[in-house]
Amino acid sequence: MNGLLTGSCKRAVILDQPVLGGAERMLGGAETVSVKIIRLHVEAVEQPEHNIFLRKANPGLVVAYRAA
Repeated sequence: MNGLLTGSCKRAVILDQPVLGGAERMLGGAETVSVKIIRLHVEAVEQPEHNIFLRKANPGLVVAYRAA
């Protein structure tokens, strides 16, 4: 999903998308689906004991998909 912006779309195969883990069991095997990135953001996290900011990815990736 590198290079995709919020609101962008990409055709994908579920088994190639680890972020959708477990979905292949719900769909009964490898299925081609349309994936739309709803929200993807990075947050700055402060460590008070060092008074520095570290950048880390927020695991809150929201994806909508439907069977093709």
